[in-house]
Amino acid sequence: MKTIEMRLTSLVFFCLVLAGCLGTMPQQITSLHVNCDMKDIKITDESVELNGTEKWTAQCDGKRYYCTHLLESGSDCYELED
Repeated sequence: MKTIEMRLTSLVFFCLVLAGCLGTMPQQITSLHVNCDMKDIKITDESVELNGTEKWTAQCDGKRYYCTHLLESGSDCYELED
């Protein structure tokens, strides 16, 4: 029983650490694709599809971008027209 509790505790800890690390990933990826500093990028509409594709909308310097990231194939952002 103790082994199960330790595994569950480890899993919860891992998930919390992972969530904290992923919090800035969209800003980092967006910054690589557009001419904006991470601190100036606002992320909205984040989602993850079943295949692992992450999607979000980024705003910076009055422009909006639609970005995607899939570990196996990389990432991309393109500017949205208003």
